[in-house]
Amino acid sequence: MAGLREARLDEGFNKGIYLRAMQKEMKSEAELCGLRWRKTSVLLSSQGGRK
Repeated sequence: MAGLREARLDEGFNKGIYLRAMQKEMKSEAELCGLRWRKTSVLLSSQGGRK
């Protein structure tokens, strides 16, 4: 039954890698959105966009 246990461990390992990659991607996505938002707000304020 060692093979089955190894397969289960491997599955968990892959899932961990996948989840970590997802978290990284979500984080970078959020950072990109934040940067984009900051850029537009800077542009607006430089043009006197706050009314």
